[in-house]
Amino acid sequence: MKLSIFNYTANNSKKAVIWNTLRGSLIEFDMDYYNRLKNLKFNLIEKKELDILKDNGILVDDDVDELNDVLKSREQYIKTSKNKVTFTIALTQQCNARCYYCYQASMGFKKTVSSQENYEKIIDFILSNSKNRKIEIIWFGGEPLMKMDAIDYISNKLLEYKVDFSSTIITNGLLLNKININLLKSVWKVKMIQLTFDGLYERHDKRKNYMSNENVFDNLIQCIEKILENKIKVDVRINLSKVNYMEADEIFSYFFTRFKKYKNFVCYYSYIIDDTNKQKFAFTTEEQININEQIFKKISKYRNFSLPRRRNIFCGVQNNQSFFLDIFGNIYICEHHFWNFDKKIGKISDFACGKNSEMNIYENLSDKCINCVFLPVCQGGCVRNQINECPPYIDNSIKYINSLLEEVKK
Repeated sequence: MKLSIFNYTANNSKKAVIWNTLRGSLIEFDMDYYNRLKNLKFNLIEKKELDILKDNGILVDDDVDELNDVLKSREQYIKTSKNKVTFTIALTQQCNARCYYCYQASMGFKKTVSSQENYEKIIDFILSNSKNRKIEIIWFGGEPLMKMDAIDYISNKLLEYKVDFSSTIITNGLLLNKININLLKSVWKVKMIQLTFDGLYERHDKRKNYMSNENVFDNLIQCIEKILENKIKVDVRINLSKVNYMEADEIFSYFFTRFKKYKNFVCYYSYIIDDTNKQKFAFTTEEQININEQIFKKISKYRNFSLPRRRNIFCGVQNNQSFFLDIFGNIYICEHHFWNFDKKIGKISDFACGKNSEMNIYENLSDKCINCVFLPVCQGGCVRNQINECPPYIDNSIKYINSLLEEVKK
């Protein structure tokens, strides 16, 4: 018998807490008991307690190769057909906002003129790669609601073909009040809408720099309530930069108070990260680490923290059943490459059935990740900058576990 390689441990002079990232178990020990475990003195632990520790993944049999099992599960997930296939479709470069941090801004918000012929090719690609599996479509932009005709055409065609599909819209929300709820639910099959906010009231509108003189923030809040009432999930992402991070407490308080009665409402935050074009308001990795504790404490006042669960991949970049394409049929590795035509890897005609090896260049893990205790819940993190970037929830998880020890002190 041996200790799991996926035990993350925090301790003080009185207590130890072990989080097994593979099983998701979290167990507190007094230091005497923990020292028995740490020093492998299993003969001093009762058998029924050893069984509990094994059931929770804290202990494993000597012949168990946990790392190999995790890597094999990952490989199988990446290469084996699943019950669902995802298509993230960028409909247009146009946008009715001018967010100061937008990574697409450097490519320009060019008018996108697409045709029914483009839509038909997209539909054929979806059908040829779905093989009777459930289909998830993520409508992306620019601003996808500026191309409602495309969403409408493709959705209606899929309904005609009796395809089982659902969709998500990633939008700035300006045009949401122009859409009939029945259209969202019955035709577009929308299960979730993701919106980003950069502040409250006029600060949000000013930072979004909408191409409109409306009071957008208040209209958005009304739209969110209507959508939630109609059982569509809403994800609100608070984008934090050097411009607005000092407002985090006020922003979190507003959204968690306003929508606390809705189970289908989710609010979280994301940092605007460092980039050569955005340095004056974006955070470097070191700056994120320095401020994350205070941000984490602020959001923890309004929601219960949940430790991340085991996953087989970090995102669709590493999944054979996930495709990123624009309305003209260009294929990309990642949504962050949309409209950067230098980074397209081909056309949908080149990938008539499944991804080829060129699309899976990011499926391998770095040595750092392979030897990391957090591998089961991170799987390498974001690779858009061609390095494995640890997601912020890892740092938050460490802070949460250490906070449990602080409670013990009290």
